[in-house]
Amino acid sequence: MNLYDQLCGLQNIPNAYEMWRDYREYLTDYLLSELESEDRVAILGIGKGCDIDLKRIQFKVKQLTLIDRNGEAMEAALDHYGLVGKSNVQCEVKDLIGLKDEDYRQYAANLVAAIREKGMATQVEDLAEKALKEIEKLVHQITLAKWEPQCFDVVITIGLHSQLISMIEWIWHVILETLGQEEQEVRHYIMTLNDELIRHFNTACLQAVGKKWIMGCESARKGYNGGVQGAAQALQDIEIRRAHGQLRKQSEITLEWPFNVAQQKIYEMHIQCDRMMMYHY
Repeated sequence: MNLYDQLCGLQNIPNAYEMWRDYREYLTDYLLSELESEDRVAILGIGKGCDIDLKRIQFKVKQLTLIDRNGEAMEAALDHYGLVGKSNVQCEVKDLIGLKDEDYRQYAANLVAAIREKGMATQVEDLAEKALKEIEKLVHQITLAKWEPQCFDVVITIGLHSQLISMIEWIWHVILETLGQEEQEVRHYIMTLNDELIRHFNTACLQAVGKKWIMGCESARKGYNGGVQGAAQALQDIEIRRAHGQLRKQSEITLEWPFNVAQQKIYEMHIQCDRMMMYHY
C-alpha cells in the first residue's frame, strides 16, 4: 500500500462523534450565536461533520452548503444528521487547493523509491534535495478553489488551515523517521510555503463572504511548545487583515478539542468571528 494511503487511514478517528460530543455542542452553540435565519452559510472542509451539529445549523439558516474533497464523508454527515433530501442543504465536492490523491501518492512513491536505492545508507542531504524538487512539483499543481463574489453570507472554517498541506510534511516526517534522521531545510521550506498559501487561500475564501467569516484554528497542542503549522499562519494572517481594515473582530472563544485523547492530541482551539469591512489588502 502506498504510504499516502496508509497515512490517510490513520486520519480516521474511531468514535469521533462520541468523543467530541461536548466540544461539538459548545462549538455549535457559538456558531448559532453568530448566525441569522436569512443567512446563506458555507462550511469548508466539513468532512463527516463530527465537530459541528449540522442539524442545528440547518434548522436555523436559509441555506447550508457543505464543501469538502471527500464526497463520501459528506454523504455520511448528511445521513448521520438526518439531512438527506433537505431542500436547504447542498454539498459541493471540491478540493480547496486542487491537489489530488494521485499527486500525493506520486510524491510519496518517489521518495520511498529514492530510499530503496541505498536503504539505510541514504544520505539525508541528497534525499532532502529530492524532496524539495518533488514538493515543487506539487506547488505548481496547486489551484485554489474559487467562488462567485459574496455568494455566501457566512463562511465557516474550523480546523481547516492546519490540514491544507499537512500531508506533504507528514509524509516527509515519516520518511525521516524511517531513516532515523533529522533535517530542517525541507521543514523550513514547507513553513514558508504555508505562509504564502494561507494568505492566498484566505483571500480566495473571503472573496465569497458577504457578511462574516468564522475561523477556528489550533492555537496550541496541549503538552507541546510551538504553534501548529497552517493554523499559526492563519491566526497571523487574520490579525494583518484586521490591521488593514479588511476585517473587524466581532467575537471569539477558546475551546479544548479532544482530537485523539489516546494519542495525546488535544488542541486549544481559537474560534473567531469577523465581519467583512472590505475585500482585499
